[in-house]
Amino acid sequence: MARADDGTWMRMPDEMTGIVKQLTLGRKPYPASDLIGAAPPPHPKPVAADPYSPLWPEGVAIALIAIAAAFLARGMWLRGAARRA
Repeated sequence: MARADDGTWMRMPDEMTGIVKQLTLGRKPYPASDLIGAAPPPHPKPVAADPYSPLWPEGVAIALIAIAAAFLARGMWLRGAARRA
């Protein structure tokens, strides 16, 4: 297995595994505790929601006002069209 920069593990291709085995043949492995950078990757910390998001609550209020205005304008247009007919 090979470890990527982001800490995920992936299976090495057979060709790469053969090369690694050939290059390390007869070598004594270091204990994991002696390897620099062999610590497990840090767990990602959840990111809190941005309280200053432009979509909440002002954006929602603006969207609701726009929808209400569209319904009112449509109703006035329909009443005017009915009077013309």
